[in-house]
Amino acid sequence: MELDVEKRPGPTVESIETITSTAKSAAQDAEFTSSAEAVVLEEENTTRSTRFGRRVVKGVVAVARYAPRRCRYDPEREFHFNLAMNVLFAFAAAFTVANLYYNHPILDVLARDFNVSYEKVSTIPNVMQAGYACGLFFITPLGDIFRRRALTLALILFTTAMWLGCTVTQRFTVFTGLSFVVGATTVTPQLMLPLVGDLAPANRKATAISIVSAGLQLGLLIARVLSGLITQYSSWRSVYWLGFGIQLLIFSLLWLFMPDYPPKNRGLSYPRMLLSMIQLIPKYPLLVQSSLNGLCISATFTLYWTTLTFLLASPPYEFSSSVIGLFGLIGIAAILTTPWIGRYVIDRWHPQLSVILGTAVVLVGQVVGTYAGTRSVAAPVIQAWMIDLGISTAQVANWARIYGLDPSSRNRINSVFMLAVFIGQHEPRMSAVTTTDIKGALPLLARGKVRDVYTLSDSELLFVATDRISAYDVIMENGIPDKGKLLTSISVFWFDYLSSICRNHYVTDSIDRVLEAVPETEKEDVRRQFQDRSMIVRKFKVFPVEAIVRGYIAGSAWSEYKQSGTVHGIRVAEGMQESQEFEKPIYTPSTKAEQGEHDENIHPDKETGWLRELLTVREMIGEEYANKIEQLALALYTKARDYARSRGIIIADTKFEFGLDEGTNEVILVDEVLTPDSSRFWPAASYQVGKSQDSYDKQFLRNWLTEQGLKGKDGVRVSDEIVVQTSEKYKEAYGKLTGKELQ
Repeated sequence: MELDVEKRPGPTVESIETITSTAKSAAQDAEFTSSAEAVVLEEENTTRSTRFGRRVVKGVVAVARYAPRRCRYDPEREFHFNLAMNVLFAFAAAFTVANLYYNHPILDVLARDFNVSYEKVSTIPNVMQAGYACGLFFITPLGDIFRRRALTLALILFTTAMWLGCTVTQRFTVFTGLSFVVGATTVTPQLMLPLVGDLAPANRKATAISIVSAGLQLGLLIARVLSGLITQYSSWRSVYWLGFGIQLLIFSLLWLFMPDYPPKNRGLSYPRMLLSMIQLIPKYPLLVQSSLNGLCISATFTLYWTTLTFLLASPPYEFSSSVIGLFGLIGIAAILTTPWIGRYVIDRWHPQLSVILGTAVVLVGQVVGTYAGTRSVAAPVIQAWMIDLGISTAQVANWARIYGLDPSSRNRINSVFMLAVFIGQHEPRMSAVTTTDIKGALPLLARGKVRDVYTLSDSELLFVATDRISAYDVIMENGIPDKGKLLTSISVFWFDYLSSICRNHYVTDSIDRVLEAVPETEKEDVRRQFQDRSMIVRKFKVFPVEAIVRGYIAGSAWSEYKQSGTVHGIRVAEGMQESQEFEKPIYTPSTKAEQGEHDENIHPDKETGWLRELLTVREMIGEEYANKIEQLALALYTKARDYARSRGIIIADTKFEFGLDEGTNEVILVDEVLTPDSSRFWPAASYQVGKSQDSYDKQFLRNWLTEQGLKGKDGVRVSDEIVVQTSEKYKEAYGKLTGKELQ
């Protein structure tokens, strides 16, 4: 059966092209339409987001501006300022200012979590303090031209939002930026203090101010304690989540109970307000007097707590870090005493008399600490309590008297005063010379871990000791101020004292000899960088061996002994205890490693067969020189050990370096000698067998690196506290050995 199929002509080439062109045109139209719709949709979404954001901002502003009926200002009804309101303000002050200090005990944790160097993370406290200073100057005075309730609530809410960002961010740059903003807006306690001056009755003004002031001081302690404890058992973010919750609680409580007062200077513009702060200084001499007093006693407070650690960690006390930390609790007694002082002293007497009394108490505390600080632990305890009490008394009295100058300018007056106090609280920083740069005035030969070496002439070199410090073969990012001067002075002392045993390469430490070799235009720059930290030495061929002599078992020697009963592969007496003195000093040489590498032990005598893969000293430099170096090293150590012991220092071990005078074939003592960098110094007064010893060397730094989990890591910035403590240790060693003080 055949189907009758109609035969039709097939599509032509022209028709196919037409269809294709039509399809492309339709697709392009559809794509354009789709793109246009997407753009319109995106614009609509953006508009919606903008509208939503505006609604949120308006809602927040409305919430901040709204006041419950009981909190509204009524000129016919004076607001009753009671103890509950006073305590609420103190609570808000404590946990608002705490924002600035939560990060202090957990910087190492932040560094690990954000995967940044300790140097970077250590800037966070400074960033927040810088923000706080900006807030004092640019935000706090706004209390004189805006309603303080609305301004305070808005700042707390904004701070809470920024704090939330700090809590959840994974980027360190964002965390740093938000920390600055938080620091700037954490000035709400400085808005509350002038308000207390308005609200409190005249006969209770100082009492009310002292309660809020006590809250401010407690906030510093509470933040550090909470942060350290919570982070120990949880994450640092838990601390920040807690801070976030507390900020919301503070906002809620203040919204419910904080009284609303109208602005005092409606017509005052912001630029004129800032200018008027400067004009307040010549206008009110009492403000200048109070500000200078606040600056000076705050500086006293800062310097005392900075140096207290050195006193308590040194003989005769030698307290551990945990015990030293307990001294901070002494401040609580003074803080809790402050409201009582405000009520029974400042409110009853003239504030001027109370300022004098508080300053006198600080002075007496300083005298007690200065003259009895090393005789009995009671002295620093009394000193701490008196300084805290005196400062609290003087500060509250200063607030009480400056708030009476001009009620319409109280916030600006408070800003000027608090800026002065803030400057006084700023911890002084010592500068360190971590590198030298004399712009080609002398050819730079090499940079070591500590020294920069310049070529002075064909036969002489210039050793410049910088303030760099290394530990575990890594150079720290920051240095120890004056360390280079101390190392140079100690080496010069020993070169002279030991010259009867061995010739050395030292020529002079006179800067004038150095200046003779540099162009006139560079003399001042060279003097500034090299003065007291450089010495001219003769050139000699240096042996590639570090001649280490050990008189006591400590460090790596003790670790090896516990495992194998040997030190450097040498069998020593059985039953030794940590830090015990050897029957006689032992010689344990090592290779001279390149910078960043670790020295390798080598045995003085190949016949022991120990570490056969390494060359022995005799194989490296020849038996004659090896024997001479060992003989000289032991003789030098013995003479130095006996002298140092007479000065109250035990030299547990040290290393020497030697060179060869090829003209006379004489072995020469070179490099540095018997410094805290190359030796292990212990205080003889506290020496006790069977435990690790306190030291005058960089063991202090090594311990800190180990505790912080930073051992062997690059890019480490040593904390300011450790820098100061290490500097003091070096200075103490220099003073004991030479009987001099560094000029």
